Amino acid sequence: MGRGPARGRRGRDPSTLKAVPGPRSTAFRADIEGLRAVAIVTVLAFHSGLTYASGGFVGVDVFFVLSGYLITSLLLREIDLTGRLSLRRFYLRRARRLLPATAVVLVFSAVVVVLWTPTTQGRVFGLDILAATFYVINWRLADRSVDYLAEGVGASPVQHFWSLAVEEQFYIVWPLLVVLSLVLLRARGGAGALGRSRVSPTAVRTTLAVVVVGVGGASLVWCVATSGQTDPSTYFTTTTRLWELAVGATVAVLASRLPALSARAASVLGWSGLLAICAAALLFSTSTPWPGPATLVPTLGTAAVVVSGLGGREHSVSRLLSARVLVWLGGLSYSIYLWHWPVLVAAEGMLGRTLHPVEGIVAVLVSIVPAWATHRFVENPIRFSSRFSGDRAARRVVAVCVAAGVLAGVAASSPWARTTDALDGITPLPADATADVPESYAQGCQVDAASVEVVTCDYGDVTSDVVVVLAGDSKALQWQPALAELAVEWSWHLVTMTKSGCALSGGIQPFNDEEPYLACVRWNDAALEQVAALSPDVVITSQYANTAYALETSPLGSATGAQMQDDLTRLWGGLTAQGIQVVALLDTPTPPFEVYECVAEHPDALSRCSFDPVLPERENASVLQRAAAAAVPGVEVADLTPWICPEGWCPAVLGDVLTYRQGSHLTKTFVETLVPPLRDVLVPVVAATGAVGADG
Repeated sequence: MGRGPARGRRGRDPSTLKAVPGPRSTAFRADIEGLRAVAIVTVLAFHSGLTYASGGFVGVDVFFVLSGYLITSLLLREIDLTGRLSLRRFYLRRARRLLPATAVVLVFSAVVVVLWTPTTQGRVFGLDILAATFYVINWRLADRSVDYLAEGVGASPVQHFWSLAVEEQFYIVWPLLVVLSLVLLRARGGAGALGRSRVSPTAVRTTLAVVVVGVGGASLVWCVATSGQTDPSTYFTTTTRLWELAVGATVAVLASRLPALSARAASVLGWSGLLAICAAALLFSTSTPWPGPATLVPTLGTAAVVVSGLGGREHSVSRLLSARVLVWLGGLSYSIYLWHWPVLVAAEGMLGRTLHPVEGIVAVLVSIVPAWATHRFVENPIRFSSRFSGDRAARRVVAVCVAAGVLAGVAASSPWARTTDALDGITPLPADATADVPESYAQGCQVDAASVEVVTCDYGDVTSDVVVVLAGDSKALQWQPALAELAVEWSWHLVTMTKSGCALSGGIQPFNDEEPYLACVRWNDAALEQVAALSPDVVITSQYANTAYALETSPLGSATGAQMQDDLTRLWGGLTAQGIQVVALLDTPTPPFEVYECVAEHPDALSRCSFDPVLPERENASVLQRAAAAAVPGVEVADLTPWICPEGWCPAVLGDVLTYRQGSHLTKTFVETLVPPLRDVLVPVVAATGAVGADG
């Protein structure tokens, strides 16, 4: 999905809610539950596909602030009452609160993977479940978001656990910092110390305020610094999200020092905060850089609503948030959040397509049923029963829940869920297609979307006077295995320089069809400098990108194919003017579906996985490449389409070899079968340059 899911935090956890300060503790707890309800509603609306909730992902930010506030309040309460903080009790209490429902949903997610997701993705999603079990899935998703080899991976049924992982990581680190602060205060002694085990509440809060502002401030600076960059991993990382929890923690630490608000002032502050949250949910969209400066709107809005209720003065916002239906929904928000996403994934899997908004609404409403049942029969009994209150029983609960998550992940990724005898003889197997890639990826030869560094890798005879450069995006790099074989055979020095999603064009391309790919512009400039320094005999290039922006200044307008053609013509003309032979390897046909998934689903009817090489939905970049080559004398064109799609149709399997992996990329094994036609085209071109090399 475009934005990672938001999250509903805990239900009515007495150990947490008792920590909420203020004379109207019961009413204030209702306010918090109501605010949770607002957040979960925005999330459900967004994931249902409702267009008016284009910024519904801000619900995650609301929950981050609330979690930072509530957990810090809980920690401070324990310190105030006992003068110390038991990490053991804190962690076991959190685990007993969160893990039982999590285990149930992870088991259900494994069922979803086996029954309703593509069989080729069972291994990926099984590992996702394992990562979710240990609350590190946000880092796994961050890696996947910048991994070009993850193209084509669908929505994981545990994708929404990323925000839970961020919070659990905060729950691990923040109490440790609190304990360290207490140790330092006791070591200092003096006015801050009250006996052997007690420290002044004022000293505690002052110290923690410095710590949380320092840590949160550093996270905010990093978040703003990386905002707007073409690095989607920042959406999931803890380092760019920590400041949001710190906002809530800061409110908790400073709560006793905040000035008392009149009912009127509290009402104004509460409405301002609530309107900020709603405005963000309605006006922001997936094109808004996130997290970033705009994230301050819902986070500070949430903090404002919380502060408005601290003084215990009743006002209109608190009356709204205390509505019975909102309090009930807020109490279920954690369970609803856990259940709604795998239910949506299951619904799409059963229907075999993306849900319409009405269908999405029905799915999330249906998810409330298992959410309520889990809350009623799993969460509450384990949380409130005296049988599980002791440390030993709590550890058993943790062990059982973790074991359930691990078994669920292993079961989802087990080979029996993905293989069939009908696929015997096909290489690679569909389940292995995404790993059948050029060795250059493992060697780090292709840089990611955010990088502007030009990484070169050498193949063939590195001492040869015949230098051939392969430059462009992943559609260019897919040919590396065949070109490397030719380089060895004909004693060429092959040099690759490629970047994810970045064609060697010299213009401004769109990134994910949404915004200017400025990192690609800088990489192109650096790559052309490298080419000039190498002074190769031949530059071979290919690409997927088929549009570019006409202007370098804002506003850019629309990206067009005509501009991409002009950019290619200009760049290739510049290379030929330097005496460099240019060979345009035409873009390969783009399948309208994931070929390897289709083969896995229809092993006995492979004809269903063939496709027409000419798709009206998207003009293939080969059209622009041909036109640009025709405009630059001397540029050669290499078209492998007749061998990929013989007789005008593209089969999924040719000679027992699976043709495509993710998207429009060819499998490494299939590319290696195309060495003969590549040899027929390229060897005469290289020889015509007059370069001296082995004659093969």
